[in-house]
Amino acid sequence: MNSSFQQTGTSRKWSPAGTLFAMMVGVMLLGLASTAQADGYAFGLDLPLQFSFTGDLRGTAQPSGFKATLDTPFHVGVGAESYSVEADDAAGTILITIDYDFTDIYLWWRGMSFTIAAGFGTGGAAIQDYIVGADTFSADEADADQVFIALGWIINPRWEFHVGYHSIDAETDLKQNGVVTGAKLDLGGIMHSAGFKFIF
Repeated sequence: MNSSFQQTGTSRKWSPAGTLFAMMVGVMLLGLASTAQADGYAFGLDLPLQFSFTGDLRGTAQPSGFKATLDTPFHVGVGAESYSVEADDAAGTILITIDYDFTDIYLWWRGMSFTIAAGFGTGGAAIQDYIVGADTFSADEADADQVFIALGWIINPRWEFHVGYHSIDAETDLKQNGVVTGAKLDLGGIMHSAGFKFIF
């Protein structure tokens, strides 16, 4: 098989983002322990700005989609993400599209002028079929997970601007003409996002 996606196999490793996530959770738990009153709700909307592939795909791409979040007064938030990324294969010869979807849960802490949030998301990554010569390559939807952090600046009592960093893991089996090849396709990457939050 001449597909440039062929790989002997990968194993998941504890990433620096995972360590940073654990540290952020510890900081926020300390902050919660010293906070007497509960904060209010906040609704956020983010756009994905940049996606850098770390697996079998190459380069940096401009994703399209959104991320919506809801902070609760209990310093726990929930979110949903859905976006698409167009990418080249490792040889730069094939343009493919990957769709990512996540359901998130996170912890947050708001100070006088800034907000810190860190969380975990789970979902899937689906790759569209692509053709190389006379062969059609495809893959089942990959189980995907991510850790993410966000840092926000409170513009006024109602509005916050924030940026986010997402570390994504996703892997699936590559198929050639509908038959599993034994090669693994790594769809992982790093995504940056930015958005606004309305505090009410």
